[in-house]
Amino acid sequence: MPAILKKQLNGSVSICLWQIQETESFFLQNDFIDQHDIKEIQKIKLESRRLEKWACRAALAELTGEKEISITYTPNGQPLFQKGFISFSHTKDLVLVAFSDQPVGVDIELCAPRILKLKHKFMNEKEILFFDPENPKDITLIWCAKEAIFKWYAKGKLDFSNDMLISKDPLKATLKNEIEIPLYQMEYLDFMIVVAFEN
Repeated sequence: MPAILKKQLNGSVSICLWQIQETESFFLQNDFIDQHDIKEIQKIKLESRRLEKWACRAALAELTGEKEISITYTPNGQPLFQKGFISFSHTKDLVLVAFSDQPVGVDIELCAPRILKLKHKFMNEKEILFFDPENPKDITLIWCAKEAIFKWYAKGKLDFSNDMLISKDPLKATLKNEIEIPLYQMEYLDFMIVVAFEN
């Protein structure tokens, strides 16, 4: 099973990065997925999307040691797991899963120059004090951080430019000028990873 990275970030937060190399039959032959989940996932038309769902559950089983993984979703699309808080992200053939006993959010993105064309949609003027607006890695870090915060917040209705401020040294987010959330950042090959969680 290609769990290519497993990491305990603190006493309660762990992450697993999984590279999808399997076929659907591999996942279906393993008994860790709840029968209701299997039926729901099989309704998805795109095989790539189904594989992402299977891999997220496999990575969660890897983190928790649970024999049966059953996931439900809130109306906002946030995944729910009975044994704790979880967050999922995926890009290319990678999925990232976080598991914690407190709210958590994760994001993984490929660092690429094309993000510079989109920065005006989520970057604010204050962030220029901390980050190079022409550096794709810096801008990807901001985007990943805001996606992770959005998932951590789990209530929807956040403006990516005005409601979130990302700063560094230490890397953190300020939400609605009130709440500070620490951020964990790492890189895997050309991918940026950010995890948001409470201390």
